[in-house]
Amino acid sequence: MINLQCLQYDKIFEQTSSLYMLLSPEFTILQASNAYLHATMTKRKEIIGKYLFDIFPDDPSDPEVEGEASGVKNLTFSLQYVLKTKKPHLMNIQKYNVRSPNGEFTEKFWTPLNTPIFNENDDILYILHEVDEVSEFVKLKKEMAATSESLGKMEIIMFNRAEQIQKQAQELEIARDQAIALANFKSAIVANVSHELRTPLTCILGYNELLIQTSPNSEQLNLIHLINGAAKMLLSVVNDILDLSKINAGKMVLDEKPVNIHEIIRNITDGVTFLSNEKELKMHIVVEPGLPNCVITDTRRLTQILYNLLTNAIKFTPKNGTITLRVSQNKDDKDVFKNLVFIVSDTGIGIPKDKLKFLFQPFGQIDTSLTRAYTGTGLGLAISKMLTELMGGEIGVTSVEGAGSTFSFTIFPKLCQSHELNKSSEQNQSLFTTYTDDDDLQRTLSLSNVHVLIVEDNTMIQQLVKKQLQILQVQYSGANNGEEAVQLFLNSQNEGNETFDAILMDCQMPIMDGFTATKTIRTSCELGKQIPIIAMTASVMQEDKTQCFDSGMSDVLAKPFDIARLRDILLKWTV
Repeated sequence: MINLQCLQYDKIFEQTSSLYMLLSPEFTILQASNAYLHATMTKRKEIIGKYLFDIFPDDPSDPEVEGEASGVKNLTFSLQYVLKTKKPHLMNIQKYNVRSPNGEFTEKFWTPLNTPIFNENDDILYILHEVDEVSEFVKLKKEMAATSESLGKMEIIMFNRAEQIQKQAQELEIARDQAIALANFKSAIVANVSHELRTPLTCILGYNELLIQTSPNSEQLNLIHLINGAAKMLLSVVNDILDLSKINAGKMVLDEKPVNIHEIIRNITDGVTFLSNEKELKMHIVVEPGLPNCVITDTRRLTQILYNLLTNAIKFTPKNGTITLRVSQNKDDKDVFKNLVFIVSDTGIGIPKDKLKFLFQPFGQIDTSLTRAYTGTGLGLAISKMLTELMGGEIGVTSVEGAGSTFSFTIFPKLCQSHELNKSSEQNQSLFTTYTDDDDLQRTLSLSNVHVLIVEDNTMIQQLVKKQLQILQVQYSGANNGEEAVQLFLNSQNEGNETFDAILMDCQMPIMDGFTATKTIRTSCELGKQIPIIAMTASVMQEDKTQCFDSGMSDVLAKPFDIARLRDILLKWTV
């Protein structure tokens, strides 16, 4: 039986007065309303999970009557039509011989409507078989066969009813198409706005980082930090809205890889420690002994959930309070790993009991005054809930007003072996990466012989990247569009000219975009097939990244990025 309880429709489906039956595309009976069971004189346990035509076969004693073929045969045609065309199909009046508990057949007449139900990929997930029993009408029709006028009126009624149902089915199909189009339109708008905001944010954060390199005095440094904090807050809002849009549109794809769960915990706690220290909060990390080292999960999304919960706890906990992160595992009856459990508790302001139900709603805060007191979009918890469910788990909260709150969530990762852990900087990269001064010096010196071609039509960003590369002691050349980039690359192949070790390629440019330029370079010569071409883009939707890789690009550097991220990706591809 299909699990409809997650949608809280199971009881409604069973107890509706209408005659409904839910079928799989293979015509397996998945669910039926009580009214349908009563009408067909069957029991739920006798039909659920069975092949439709094993339960309702042709009646061998039913002779072929001209103009009155077997209902089951007509139902086969109708269901096959729905599967083929993906459109609802309204059948004419059908005769079914239903077997009663005593083994005898009872003649019934129905008007069935078969309607496809689709998943997010527009594939048929179920077929809803809805029938109106018209046995009494057929009986009346036969009794009044001698009265042609009365018969004509009844036929008109049924014809109008059929037209009405068909029209409703068409309206539902149109409404579904419009809803899909609207969702795609909203997603496109959000992606476009995100791109337009990321470009100036790249400049603000980038040049702000360069200002720090100029040895500002304490007052100037304080102002730089304020600008940086405000820009990162805006970037966080942009990221939250983009994530929410991707999840709602079904475009959020998990990037599950073998990871060290202890490193994730360490990185996330290191990343929020400075926030807790500012409020003089005590931070406790409790990890259950024997926790698996290697699990397969999406590091970025798990980190995002933990970051949202921990920063929320820090935000709503007064000075000198306590924040605790507990990580444990559950095992089944055979002592085999089942799932991971994360619990974040605080001694903060707590949440009123009647407000808990609003906590995971988008743009929701339990008290509008908190928006002014603590700031925030109200998206963090909503996104955390969606991500947790996307990862197969669930999230919950308990709270006592004035005493604190406890958030907990579970995920169900697969276990892996330690040798499966990928040591590359890309897969193990955290949201929070720190280096010592010696690390910085050594890593920067290794780039001193690297020559990079910067392809960027935005003058401010091109100048920013050039200054970032200067700090990294990287040689560079610049191009304002894809056509210039192709020409510079081809010229570099001439004898005596300095070649490039990597190309930083913007995607959306006039004259020739980055995708076309990449394809041209890849097919130009042998070096063109091998040179690392790194997309430098403000478009960060999954389909945007896919387009980059499909065009032949080697990697994606999402805007905005800092010097450390630029350095890491150049080290990955050039040293």
